[in-house]
This record gives sequence, structure tokens and C-alpha cells, in this order.
Amino acid sequence: MSLGFFVKYLLTAYYFDIILEINIFSIKNMEIKTLIIGYKPYVEGEEKRKPAEIRADNYFEDFLKRFNLGELHFSYNNEYKPAIDELNPMFCIVFDDHTAGEIKAYRKDILLYVTHHPTSIFHRKNEVEERKKKQERIFKEVEGLIKMIKEKGESGLSSARTFASMDYGEMYKFLQECIMSDKPDLKKQAWDLLNRNDVHEQFVWMRANIIVDCWQVADAKGKEEFLTIAMKQYIDQGCVRQLNNFTDQDGIEYKQYMFLYPNGADLNYVRRIPIATPGMEKLAYENILEKYETPKGMQMLMEIGESKKLFEQHKKPEKMVEGESKS
Repeated sequence: MSLGFFVKYLLTAYYFDIILEINIFSIKNMEIKTLIIGYKPYVEGEEKRKPAEIRADNYFEDFLKRFNLGELHFSYNNEYKPAIDELNPMFCIVFDDHTAGEIKAYRKDILLYVTHHPTSIFHRKNEVEERKKKQERIFKEVEGLIKMIKEKGESGLSSARTFASMDYGEMYKFLQECIMSDKPDLKKQAWDLLNRNDVHEQFVWMRANIIVDCWQVADAKGKEEFLTIAMKQYIDQGCVRQLNNFTDQDGIEYKQYMFLYPNGADLNYVRRIPIATPGMEKLAYENILEKYETPKGMQMLMEIGESKKLFEQHKKPEKMVEGESKS
């Protein structure tokens, strides 16, 4: 199994809610432990540091003060095994993929993050701010998860361990069951996860297989919900706005969505999602989709991923060429 799934997949807080139903039992006084591997804060009297190391240490010291990471510990790469055995951390933050892979092989029930080492933050001046923002997102994510685990209680901690331990097959089954559940929030959360592109190198195929499987077994109402969730993603991206419902000459009612240019203007392309009626057969529903050339499950999913990238590219402000002035 590829380690990419674990070292690239930045778990966001709401995914704990789709692991299992949690009984609230407060453990607010219990500290969740976070272990940073590959770095230790400077202690006065240690070997003299270079200016670049001083800058990195000062940056990271101030940076860490901004986050509640639970009970925070540090170790060097050659010390991580005894540190993990002693501390039993819920979170490990490391600075390279190789170490991440070793840790995941050693302990599967740890939520693992890979970020920039403090000294590498300042490499290539034009990329410093981007690295800082990425690192901030990661540490905010860890902070949010720690807060959530404490609020959920002991079973929240158990859920986090369960999620961290999932292999490829377990994750596939888990997402498939979420998509096919009768809980709208659960469906949306799983759908959001499926559309992340920073995961396992084979995740695009897992995603495709799950969508095909779920689409094939879904009834007419399930297919409608499936497509509605997809359009909600478009709305969240700013690519689409919802219009009033439309009823055609056959009496079939549709939800309508207007696609937008990156500047927010109407593209004059409307997509219609038929509203399933009680007792409608799933094949009949699919036939209605063809009437207005509405993409089906897998086609819709792939389209969303591509359009999101294009939409974001067009929304980026153009970079000024050195020497040019902005009028």
C-alpha cells in the first residue's frame, strides 16, 4: 500500500463525524499529545547556531505559540520510536515523506502530517509566504481536530485511532457506505472527501469505482440526491447559482442551475436536475437525464474536478512583470 495516502492526505475536522455515531463523554481535562519529529527547540548553552538557524528557530517558536496542539513534545528522527512508545501521541508532525513512511509502518493509529522544516521555510524568497500559509493550514487543522476530539469524548479519540488505522480497502468500504447512507450530511461529507485530489496516488481510481458502484445501485431519489450534492459543490466553488425550479411539458419538475464565468456573470448555460417522483424507476430517471444532456454520476464527478481547477486558474490575479506599473 502506498504511503502517499497517509503523508499527503490532510484530514479535515468534519471527517470524524462520518466515522461512527459518538456518545459524548467529556475528556476536556485530558491532554491529546502531539509529537513533532525532526526538530527540537533550541536550549541556551547548546552548540552555537548559524544565523539561518537562529531565524528558523525564532520563527518556529513564535509560530507554535499561535496554536493549541495539546501536550506538545519534540524528538529527532533517530529518537522517534522510543518517543512514540512512551508518549502514545495521537498526532505526529514530520518534515519529510521518508520519515512519515517509517512512522506509519511502525504505528498505524497515528494521524500523520508532513510539513516544511523551519529551516526550509526560507528557501527561495518568492515561495516563503506560500510555505508559511501551507504550514499554517496544517497546524490549524491539527488544532481543530484536537478540539473536536476533546469535545466528542473518549469515543472521539477511539474514532480518530480507527480512521488513522484504515487501509485502502477499509477506506473504500467506508466511503461507499457513507455515500449510500440515508443521511444527507453524511453523503455530502463523503462526497467532499472523494473530491480531494491530495490523497493516495490511486485515489482517483478508488473515487471512480465508488461513484460507479453507488450510482448503479442508487434508486431514482438516490440519483437525484447524488446530482444535487454535486451541484452544491459547484455552488460552493462559485461556479454556479441556483435558479427557480422548472416544469417541462411532460409535467416533470427540475432543479435549475446557471453556470457562471469566473467574474460572476451568467454563462447562459443551464443544467437541469430532475426531481424524482415517488415510485419512479431508476432507469426512467436516467432516461430523463438524457433529455437535457445532464451528466450522470461519474461524468459529473470528473467534470467538477476539472472545472474547479480551471475556475481557480482564471480567478487568480495576473502577476505583474517586473518594471510594469499598475494603472
